[in-house]
Amino acid sequence: MSANNMRFFVIGIFAAMVLASVLFDRGWKPAAPARDSICTAQLLDTNHFATTTIITMNTSRAYALAARMNGYVTVVQGSSFKDSRCKPQRHREGCTLAHLGVLRRIADSTAKTRWHLVLEDDAVPSEELVCTPWWAKEIVRVALGAEAINLGPSHPYPAYGELFRHPFTMLKQYMEYAVAPAGKVVMRGWNAWAHAYMIKPSAAARVIAYVHPRMCENHWDVIMGHGARWDPDMQFVARVYDKAAHYPLGTWRNYGVFGQSDDHLSLTK
Repeated sequence: MSANNMRFFVIGIFAAMVLASVLFDRGWKPAAPARDSICTAQLLDTNHFATTTIITMNTSRAYALAARMNGYVTVVQGSSFKDSRCKPQRHREGCTLAHLGVLRRIADSTAKTRWHLVLEDDAVPSEELVCTPWWAKEIVRVALGAEAINLGPSHPYPAYGELFRHPFTMLKQYMEYAVAPAGKVVMRGWNAWAHAYMIKPSAAARVIAYVHPRMCENHWDVIMGHGARWDPDMQFVARVYDKAAHYPLGTWRNYGVFGQSDDHLSLTK
């Protein structure tokens, strides 16, 4: 079998697996493993972080989320796409501008060696996270030396373009996720979504340098999820999944340790 035929053979098998996974996740996904105990904790421990920032277009919603945390929280107003330098201006650029603004504050922080937590106002921590005071330290321990970690990444089945450009890597990552036991799974690369992440100042500066010149070309998910993940200079980025996580009803995008409320409002308005 020629190399080209082998490539299409692998892609065909992978595409079938991805389709089966999508159908399974959306139609017959089983419940997460039963809890070993019932937790009565009410507040999410954020004391590990030098700063915790919530980006919002709805301040009452942001303060409701902040009230669920036991550390100091800064609420930052989201950005308007009308502030974008891009021509033509697109709604997606508001979201990117909001995150870049927060990342600049983190990059300028005097707490250079510490982690900073960034959330959108509709981020939903898993029930296990609320019940685990040391959750941030545990994620750092398993995060493969990363300096930026997406806490609410999209599923590892790839976009079609990524499948055709990097079939063997995509297959490897998908299989690692599929066969991993219940619990946390860490992989390199951001993937999609930015409703929850933790990052160090030096990494914030590098993300800004990568995203800012590209923001007129595409939205955050494509820049970080499809572009940065293959760039040798951006391998300080990781993402964490939790296959044993439980979430309250009304939560979606819940493959990581943070999900997102299913009445998600875009920051790009």
